[in-house]
Amino acid sequence: MHVHISNLAAQSGSSLFLHTNPTWVYDKNETLPTPVPEYFTHLISEYPVSAYEKAGWRTVECVDGFDRWSINLDLLRSKLGEWDTERLGAVGYLVYLSRHVLEMQMSPKLCILERRT
Repeated sequence: MHVHISNLAAQSGSSLFLHTNPTWVYDKNETLPTPVPEYFTHLISEYPVSAYEKAGWRTVECVDGFDRWSINLDLLRSKLGEWDTERLGAVGYLVYLSRHVLEMQMSPKLCILERRT
């Protein structure tokens, strides 16, 4: 196995946890030549996976990461009229909003790719 670890993957600490097999070769060079050399069997990359898939790689797995927070405005509008501020108060209202109205948006950040044989 010869694994290339991309810049973002190396910065996030993946190389600290992946060195479990002493017979594998890990490459953390910041620039990956194009086309990818034949000796690489796996890539851990933040780049668009579709470009690699066209070049003979398949996605094994992707890891999602945080993009942004969004507000579910429909839910917020529907719940504003139902809220009993006298009973639960402003703090309770804020806790409710943070748990139900705020939504975490995530997308793939790092993908493990394997060379098709």
